Amino acid sequence: MGGLGFHANSKWVGPLRSHITWEYISKPTSFFHRCMKQKYGNWPWVADFKRGDSTVWKILCDGANSLACCVRWKVCNGRDINILNHTWIWDRSIALWPTYCDIAALEDRTVSDLISPAGDWDKQKLLICFGEDRILEMKIWSELHEDVLELMKIPIGSTISAMVYNSSFLGEDDPCCAILKAGLRPRVRMFWWRVYKNIVPTNSWLLARGFDVDVKCPMGCNMCEDLNHITTDCKQLMEILDILDSWGLYTPRFADFSALQVALEENVKSKDIGMKLYCLTVYHCWLNRNAVKHGKEVSTQVFMAASILESLNQDGLLFHLEQRDTVQSFGLCLHSSWCPPPTRWLKINVDGALLRSNAGGIGIVIRDSYGKLIVAAGWSICHWDSTQVEMMAIQGVGKLIAEWMYELNGVIVEGDSASVIEHMQNFQFKELWKLQLEDWDKWN
Repeated sequence: MGGLGFHANSKWVGPLRSHITWEYISKPTSFFHRCMKQKYGNWPWVADFKRGDSTVWKILCDGANSLACCVRWKVCNGRDINILNHTWIWDRSIALWPTYCDIAALEDRTVSDLISPAGDWDKQKLLICFGEDRILEMKIWSELHEDVLELMKIPIGSTISAMVYNSSFLGEDDPCCAILKAGLRPRVRMFWWRVYKNIVPTNSWLLARGFDVDVKCPMGCNMCEDLNHITTDCKQLMEILDILDSWGLYTPRFADFSALQVALEENVKSKDIGMKLYCLTVYHCWLNRNAVKHGKEVSTQVFMAASILESLNQDGLLFHLEQRDTVQSFGLCLHSSWCPPPTRWLKINVDGALLRSNAGGIGIVIRDSYGKLIVAAGWSICHWDSTQVEMMAIQGVGKLIAEWMYELNGVIVEGDSASVIEHMQNFQFKELWKLQLEDWDKWN
């Protein structure tokens, strides 16, 4: 609700039940599965219930409907996998992809029709149906006895229920997310969230709800105080922005709140300091307006401008003051939060990123205790799980290790996924790092 992490309880019913469904599917030898299978079968994706179906089976089926978007098929013989409607290529079914195949020829057919008697992909059929043989990259799990479902994403640091719920909630679609990602302090962020939701008690807002108030701005603007006014037109706001400009700090101007919203969305990518100053100025103007409204002590424009710069300095958290007293390599910003490792140690920074199009990449940077760049590398990949991509980034460190590095005292590996780093810390031996992922080399 509004990007703040509050959600309706009713939306959690299906995801919570999906955990029970996954236990049923992933443990076919359990006593519970064998009992339910005798009456209902092992496939809980049913549209209609029969009279007399138990409540437990209905809960399993409801959980299965929620779980469907988070599971994919491992191909063994392909007999249970519908080519068009089941997910077995990456993270979506072919029916949801842009059409690139002969739909009529594949209707109601299974993946087994694309596999040769020898257990390999039939290249000729793939060329006829898809016009290309890209599906040859998909692994056939010959060591399995039948097609099985697997979770689409690794639930490290999370639960299956949370993973299922997050797959149905796209917080990025909420306009408020632009301001929530602007790097503002909690009080300022909450104020701007209220601005986006139009629940800031301006005079025109109060009048619309039946309160007997003067709609004019209490700062002497002689204009109607509404959302556009407090965010773009107020005389107090303009005076403070002019003072900041005179101090050499450029701040933008906007015709209305709609134009401001567009600029804030662009600021999420550019991290413009001028936009951050603007947001802080609007917030401080609102605080001063409330002081005037309630007869409290009023601040001057110069004092407010100085307070805005002070709060801007606090937002930076001054990480660079916590760094060790060492010479930084050229290219590392003085105000960066990167901290050098101890003497005769290396610091390895890894990161992985994915777009919604499944295109992404991983990057690795290694520096010494002086901040000097030792090696940097990156690979483009196609994947669907950001957690697996972060793991592959850590696995890629092995490709960059040189013999002389073993003579150092140690290394520090840094990444932006706390759950993946914590998961990797549980492994003490190199052979245990071979996770249940697809072959790393195929993504290079």
